Amino acid sequence: MKGKHKEEYATFVVADSLPVLTLDAEAAARRIWSACRRGDAEVIVGTPAKLLAGLHGLIPGTTTDLLSLVNRALPGENGELGDERRHGYESESAVSRSWVTTLTRKAEKENNELTSDE
Repeated sequence: MKGKHKEEYATFVVADSLPVLTLDAEAAARRIWSACRRGDAEVIVGTPAKLLAGLHGLIPGTTTDLLSLVNRALPGENGELGDERRHGYESESAVSRSWVTTLTRKAEKENNELTSDE
């Protein structure tokens, strides 16, 4: 992470934990593998991506404007620390360790993605 480390990490770890926005890694891998076996030129994985792709096909300008608003809502740069690189576990906060991120913590354990600090 670069920039406002704790705010950025909290934003993404919470979004990663929301069932509506995320897809199980094994399910995504199966869909990608199936698309490769069929020779598909592309695969869109997950409901939010499918909805966004459909919306962009219908109203591309509006979709771009909407994504611009989403981008502005994300944490901005942090002048003095913006270029310093940190790992996610170095940017933990009360929000990123709250009950909201329970699904992400469970997936970390199942996928053996825990750091030595945990």
